[in-house]
Amino acid sequence: MRDKLAHQIGVPILALLVLGGMAAEKRLLHAPAGDSDAYHDRVLAVSENIPMNVDGYVGHNETILPAAVALLRPNVIFNRRYDNREARLSATLLLVQCRDARDILGHYPPVCYPAHGWVQENAVPRDWSIDGMEIHGMEYTFAANSPTKSGRITILDFMLLPAGGTVRDMKGVITAAGDSRRKLFGAGQVQVVMDADMGPEDREAVFKTLITAAGPTLKAIMAGESK
Repeated sequence: MRDKLAHQIGVPILALLVLGGMAAEKRLLHAPAGDSDAYHDRVLAVSENIPMNVDGYVGHNETILPAAVALLRPNVIFNRRYDNREARLSATLLLVQCRDARDILGHYPPVCYPAHGWVQENAVPRDWSIDGMEIHGMEYTFAANSPTKSGRITILDFMLLPAGGTVRDMKGVITAAGDSRRKLFGAGQVQVVMDADMGPEDREAVFKTLITAAGPTLKAIMAGESK
């Protein structure tokens, strides 16, 4: 399953990173980092402790293109595939946190994946309660539409706002970034990408495992100025 999933989503994961920021709306003003520096440093430090191996899943860091870093200008960028050989399950955890919310606006499944040969089949609002976090996100399904890729993928996606919890889409990020104080603290996004053929119970279990593993980082992002 790992080889199959790698064939299906390896290129799109890198492609969406390259595209991130290119479609962003640039109408929000830049603001000086100010005392938000301590917050961003704290988030970066916590993110370095996301475990490589967790509950039978073995992590493998995926390549991140320099162009993606240049476009997203991330404070944190994390792209890791997790494989559970015994359970024959795989998923990729992608986490991006930017100092400037504008830089993450183009990093968004409905924008990135269709631009690289994937057709969106559905988008369903989802809510989860995991490790003390109330998460409001989306479940997307995409089918390949290209001679170079095949299959279908599911993406469980949500946005992270400092001192604002989670939101389902970029509308929430734009609204938060319009606040002169909050925009100093940027925004984040999480994607968990897996084979669409994975059963719903396995899908939920994998998602819960990876989100719990990344929990301290997600909580640090949502904490904002609080310590």
